[in-house]
Amino acid sequence: MTRPATIDSDCVYTRAPGVIATPLNGDLVLMNPETGDILGLNRSAAAVWEGLETPMSGRDLAARLRARFAVDEATSLAAVDKVLGDLITAGLVVA
Repeated sequence: MTRPATIDSDCVYTRAPGVIATPLNGDLVLMNPETGDILGLNRSAAAVWEGLETPMSGRDLAARLRARFAVDEATSLAAVDKVLGDLITAGLVVA
């Protein structure tokens, strides 16, 4: 699967079933059980993953990042776009 060009901020995203998440030195490591692929997330990317504990829109995820890391809207939307794109490409998140 190729990475989407951009993420729809109003679309609701959710974690793919069965993903294994393990904390590691303040970061988070995810494994797709179907493929065995592993993806490491830094603290801000892990915050996106944590926000997906319940299905959430890209816009709401960006608002969570703004509140947690005190960044502006453009920065938070760009970060969510990148992280969600990587998670979708890895089969860890679905729309």
